[in-house]
Amino acid sequence: MHPPHPHEPLLVLRGRVESRRVLRPVANAPRMEISFSGTCSEGSLGAASGACSFVAQANGGGTYVWHGRGVFFLPDGCVSSRSWGRGLRDGHWLIYKGSMTFQAHATVLNWLDIIEAAFEYRQDMLSLDATLCCHAVPAQPRALPLFPNQEGDSPC
Repeated sequence: MHPPHPHEPLLVLRGRVESRRVLRPVANAPRMEISFSGTCSEGSLGAASGACSFVAQANGGGTYVWHGRGVFFLPDGCVSSRSWGRGLRDGHWLIYKGSMTFQAHATVLNWLDIIEAAFEYRQDMLSLDATLCCHAVPAQPRALPLFPNQEGDSPC
């Protein structure tokens, strides 16, 4: 298992919706919990299986906001995830796009702890088949760059 190449997905999870549960509305907006599981045979994380669950809240106009959690069982250990984003319904497709962060539960996978990923979830509302495709997002600098000839900590 290796850190991802720029154009290689981290994982592509193909599976099926296991359950749907209607939740109490918030601010008169309907909410639903969707859980799915599947297997992964593509991407830099290798062969895997996973299970995810998310809560979607309708915003009107066929759009949704949602947040979720998941767990992926990889050859080198287990990784949990948090995700959030927006979505829409397009015909019989439910499409969510958003961001995902990871927490590795095996030392060899610690490189995942600093990755943020962008992903797309597509669910066929008729067959309940679902696909999650996840790509690493280029790292954003978290500190100001050093000036030329400057070493160590900032003098400020």
